[in-house]
Amino acid sequence: AIKVTDDDVHHDRLPKEQAEIKAFVYVVAVVAAFGGLLFGFDIGGSGGTFVMPGFRSHFGWPPQEEGNPEWVSQQQGWISSLFSLGALCGALPSGTLADLLGRKKLLMLNCVIFTIGASIQAVAINIDMLYGGRFIGGFAIGSMSMCVTMYQSEMAPERIRGVLVTMQQLCITFGIVLAAACNVGLRTVDWGWRVSYGGNIAFSVSMFISKYI
Repeated sequence: AIKVTDDDVHHDRLPKEQAEIKAFVYVVAVVAAFGGLLFGFDIGGSGGTFVMPGFRSHFGWPPQEEGNPEWVSQQQGWISSLFSLGALCGALPSGTLADLLGRKKLLMLNCVIFTIGASIQAVAINIDMLYGGRFIGGFAIGSMSMCVTMYQSEMAPERIRGVLVTMQQLCITFGIVLAAACNVGLRTVDWGWRVSYGGNIAFSVSMFISKYI
């Protein structure tokens, strides 16, 4: 009779287990990458639009060469601060929501919310519409920033957890650079600012789809 040891059974299972872990790692890495790109692109994209002629003209701001009157500076402050306020409001309940809905469902919900917010910003016809989109987009980013990290730490194998955290930070930086490049390349295009505010919709949709892979 052939004696089958526990080690033999373990080695038979190992290739299959390794394949499952490898595929799962790819999914976690994609979530980390898109989460970082979303955050980084928004950070780098919004501020650069303040000097775009098309953006300034659309919202009734004077040309950059004439400087910014006080009311323009106030609107610029609101555009930036409402995103941060939305992020704060989104981050506060995210832990509870992650427990109630689950990490995966909350990430998908945040992708939908962010897509709505970014779409409003991209098609904004007045400053109030842009304000609303900034808050909604910020809400999703605040919740997603916490949930992505939680999802990584709980699902990734311990030996590569640090690599995935580093990947997320790298993608945030890459998102900032990508948005800045778009701002420079589209600076003289009348609708270029719409890409700066809505271009990261592609990342949120891709992140949503990746949850089904």
